[in-house]
Parts: sequence; C-alpha cells; structure tokens
Amino acid sequence: IIISGNLERRKCWYWDGSNWQLADTSVAKLFLEITNLNDSCNKIEWRIPYFNIVICEPTIRTRTPGYWKTHPEEWPEPYHPDDIFYLSGETYLQVLWHPPIGDAYYILAHQFIAALLNKASGCPVPDDVEQILIEADLWFQMMRPPVKPNSQEGKKAIRWAERLDIYNNTGR
Repeated sequence: IIISGNLERRKCWYWDGSNWQLADTSVAKLFLEITNLNDSCNKIEWRIPYFNIVICEPTIRTRTPGYWKTHPEEWPEPYHPDDIFYLSGETYLQVLWHPPIGDAYYILAHQFIAALLNKASGCPVPDDVEQILIEADLWFQMMRPPVKPNSQEGKKAIRWAERLDIYNNTGR
C-alpha cells in the first residue's frame, strides 16, 4: 500500500476503516510505504526510511446541536437526518432547525439529538448523561410539542437539556 499525504513532524495519522487521515494540519510531503511482511500473523511491519512516525487513535470529540444540524453527512449509524423524531411529526434534522424559543420540547430535543449522535460516534458518556438519555427517550415517546418551560414536564426537560448541553460542549 502506498499512502501519500502532507505531514509535519510529530503529527498523527489514523486509519478510519477505509482511508488514512491526517489528524492535524500539514506542511511537508511524505510518502509512506506499509508492507505486511508476514501474511500469516496479520502483523504490519513499517519500512519508513528517515522518518519517525507516530500513529495515533483518532480523537473523538463531542459536538453541539449546531454542528450536527450543519453536518448531516457525518451522522453515525443508526441515526439518519430524515428519520422521524418521535411524536413531533418532524425529521431529526427538521427538529434541529426548529427554533426552540419558548418550547421545552425543542430545547431538550436539540441537546438530546446531539448527545445521541455524540454517543453513537463513540464519545464517552458519563453515567448521569446516560441516565438522562434513557429517561428522555421515554419522555419523547409520550410528549408532543409544545411543552411550556414552566410546566412540570417543561422544568424536567429544561433540567435535562442543561446537563446535556454541558456534555455536548465538553469537546471530549
């Protein structure tokens, strides 16, 4: 396999399952040859003259609702932007574009969708966030918009949304 790309010393490459990706910006050209010298043991040995390359795992970071609504091509399985979001009558993507002002349903939905997509992307999920995702899933199975923020259900939704917002904005 011949892989070419730009690489600055000490930058990281990662394998995404189909392509090598550079994990950072670049300045110099590099040609990297990887050869499997022993097919029977699935061991890859590197032949890289004059270069010391560090191979890193990709960095998975949480993303905000604003990111997910503008990058639907990045949505991980099993979620699809055109799937219907519970009882809302709208798709997941339409819900993300729906202004949440004054409606606890959409305030929570924005953060909930982002948290689901972050989790499905492989981001670590704290126990309290996992519990909120479980409870909010049940909540969305019973609720329809609008939900007043000062109602009992609205206060619960806002409380959950606040915690999910913190999670979605951690960037890790």
